[in-house]
Amino acid sequence: MFHVARVSDLLNQGFSKQQLAFQIALINQLTWVDLTLQKYIWTEDIMMEQFNYCPELIYVVLDMETLDVAASTTMLCTTLERAMSCSSWEDISGYRTLSTHDPDGDTIFGIDLTVAPQYQTLGLASKLISTAFLASVIGGHKRGALLGARVPAYQKHAPRRSIEQHVFGMKAGQKTCDPEIKLYMSEGFRPLRIIPNYMDDEESLNYGVLMMLDNPFLDTLSPEQSATIQALAEAFMS
Repeated sequence: MFHVARVSDLLNQGFSKQQLAFQIALINQLTWVDLTLQKYIWTEDIMMEQFNYCPELIYVVLDMETLDVAASTTMLCTTLERAMSCSSWEDISGYRTLSTHDPDGDTIFGIDLTVAPQYQTLGLASKLISTAFLASVIGGHKRGALLGARVPAYQKHAPRRSIEQHVFGMKAGQKTCDPEIKLYMSEGFRPLRIIPNYMDDEESLNYGVLMMLDNPFLDTLSPEQSATIQALAEAFMS
């Protein structure tokens, strides 16, 4: 049995801050150590800093048999304007610390999503994302959720087309040429902006694509109604 929870709630319930930091850092390292550079991977010290800035936007999936962290997602609050002008993943994430978190921001930015290797076939990523979106985006009355997507297929196509053609289509109105961007679009995200040197990522030639999943209820729910949804999501999590 699995349970989605916010780190802020777990800390209020008496969970050890140090143990949570250790477990989230551990699954992050196990998942990404062979896939990316160390400067993008969580450490216990980095997690402790993240907890200081916005533990309410760090969600985990707990394996209720062992109380181990099976998956986690790290987000922060920013403004759409700030996100549209960010220069890199390190810039928007405060060099992993979430020091760029703006509690009054109008948009949620997804910094990381990690599922521990032994739990990767159980649908935990979808469970985590849907719960976090309901509670923090719809419940928080935000404009939507942002993320920086990779474009790993671009490396082999770069000699024949520009990054703009690869991401947005070869001609006006055509569909993206990138499988990863296409996958995000199938989940409702739309590409907003190409960011050169977003991350050190050879396959993507260091490009990232800022993508947004809009809050479909922003103009139909009042802040009070959104707060009610947030309360229901919080009750569901607890």
